[in-house]
Order: sequence, then structure tokens, then C-alpha cells
Amino acid sequence: MNCSVLTICLFIIIVSGSYNMSIILLSHPKRRPELTRSIRDLVEALKDVPKGLNIKEIVMVKGCVKGCNFKEMDDAIEKIKKELPYIPVKIPTYNYKSIDGVNEEEWVQDSLSAVWADTTKREWEPTTYKKHMTVNFFFIEELKKVYNDKSTDYVLLAEDDQLYEKDTFKHILKLIQTRPDNQCYAKIAWCPYRWCSHYGQKRFTANTSKDFAWGAWGNLRSKEELGLFLRWLKFTRFFESEDTLGSFLCQALKRNIEVDNVSYHFGHDKTIPN
Repeated sequence: MNCSVLTICLFIIIVSGSYNMSIILLSHPKRRPELTRSIRDLVEALKDVPKGLNIKEIVMVKGCVKGCNFKEMDDAIEKIKKELPYIPVKIPTYNYKSIDGVNEEEWVQDSLSAVWADTTKREWEPTTYKKHMTVNFFFIEELKKVYNDKSTDYVLLAEDDQLYEKDTFKHILKLIQTRPDNQCYAKIAWCPYRWCSHYGQKRFTANTSKDFAWGAWGNLRSKEELGLFLRWLKFTRFFESEDTLGSFLCQALKRNIEVDNVSYHFGHDKTIPN
């Protein structure tokens, strides 16, 4: 076999390779039907997954520590099962321990006091801090399961207030196939507000020495990237939000974030987009 034929064969093997991806979507009851709007787009995008990318599962996390009546999520799950019956849907349950810090344990107040003394930032009010701790817990528990699943190659984090373009997963596959060596992780939904860096840009590389990556929405990690992230979270999850820690990790590693804006975070918009 000559070199040209060998090169063609290798190219075919690489291009035809398939990646297994898990999607973790976290939601809780809100005053607006944001999850319903988000699922409408996500389901349509999932009908157009390209060859080479396999959606292994969708994990629907009900973000209620003490249980809640969440009909909107029940309806969302039924919609996914009805329109995408070939994609497994998982609905996890949890046995909380005191160390998790999501059940109003006394030590959480001590942790909050330490954070407040260090930052004096307004966002670290008790209610917001409890929200960060709870979101961290749910995402981390599911990320650990993904990491220990040898059949999963990538994981996509999703929130209940995102829009998706119809060809979202074609862009995700391209992000995977063109991953640079110095990538920290990839992101399909960059901060959409005027004060954000790269405002209005579609596809770019975020330099983490100067660009901050807000939000867990649309964060895409390979198994290797997830392993580094979980090691970082192991020691710091009680003092900062998951998405902020992810950006700090990239800065410390001097790795960039590859961004392709095919999803839009509308959680702070005055109205839900049509």
C-alpha cells in the first residue's frame, strides 16, 4: 500500500469515527415556562443529529432537594420520549448526605461566612449561595457518573433557559472533530449580553487570560477535559459556582475555550423568545 492510499484510509477511519455523548439538563420550577420553550428547540435539534455523533442519553435532573410538583418537567420528558423514542431518558434520584450541603446544614453557614469575608460580593447572599451549592451538587453528581461510564466520550451541560439552532449538533460534531490541543473545553452558548466579551460573534476562540466564560449552559467537555474539571471541583466546589470554577481552571491551565454560538441563553431576558 503506497503512502497516498494509506493517507486516504486513515482519513476515512478518522472521519467515520463515532462519538457517544450524554446530555445533562438541570431544571427546577420557575414562574415562567422556560423549560417548555427550551425543550421545543432541543427536540427539533435532536432530530437532526449527524452521522458520527450518537446521543447516548438525556439525563433530566429535577433540581428540587426536598421534592416538588414539577409538571412542566414531566411534560418535557413525555415530549422527548414521544418524539425521540430512540434516545434513552434518565431521571435520577439522590440520597443526600450532610457533606453535600444542600439540606440547610449548619456548616454551610460557616462556609458562606468564609466566602463572604473573602469576597464581600453581593451575589454571595445566603439565598444565592445556597443556589450555587445546590446546582453544583446536581451537576457534579451526574458528571461523575458520565466520567465513570467508559462508553461516553463527551458530555453537554444544558439548562432550562436555552434556545437551539436546528443544526446545533452538526456544529457540536465539528467542534469535536476540530478540537485543538490547547482546548480547555468547548461552549455552544456564550454570554449573550452587550457587556460580554465577543458580543455578537458566532464562532471564536476565547482567550481565558482575558475572557471569562459565564454559565454552565452549553458547556461541552471530552472525557479528558471532564477528568481535569472534576479534580478541580473536588477541592473548591463549596466556595464558588461550577461555571466560574470552570473558567478559573482554564485560566490556570492556560487553555482556551472554543465557542460556536448555536444556542442562546434567554434566562435574563424580560420575555421568553417566540
